[in-house]
Amino acid sequence: MKPRMIVMLIVSVMWLAARPNAVMAGDPAALSKKQMRQQWEAKVQAIHRQLDLSPAQEQQLEANRLKYQDQKEELYGQICDTRSELNAEFRKADYDRERMNQLHARIVELKELKEQLRFESLLAVRKILSTEQFQEFMRLKEELKPRHKK
Repeated sequence: MKPRMIVMLIVSVMWLAARPNAVMAGDPAALSKKQMRQQWEAKVQAIHRQLDLSPAQEQQLEANRLKYQDQKEELYGQICDTRSELNAEFRKADYDRERMNQLHARIVELKELKEQLRFESLLAVRKILSTEQFQEFMRLKEELKPRHKK
């Protein structure tokens, strides 16, 4: 196989791997961002009912969500932008390996920051809920995780 074909194959695989799994352009079954948000909010409300939260706890959880939401969205945008830059570098005939290493390192760093925010947010939830409520919250959260086929 020619080197150019190998590069094209690698780039194609990386491009496909970077695309979101659920929503593809032109797919009539795909949910809009608004619809996905509505579904998520319905699930959150169902969890809140199951946890039997007090009004004060509901307010605290909403404040916690808002506190971290903007930061998480910003990091997600930065990850997507950096991933696009890396993919563009892969497509170049005369790519810059050092630049690719820098972009990859930046993606890893941003993902670590995103994970740190998730951890801090979960710690805040732990402080808001009683021990029993938090255990039930974690059980329900586990049920909401998408099941990946193996």
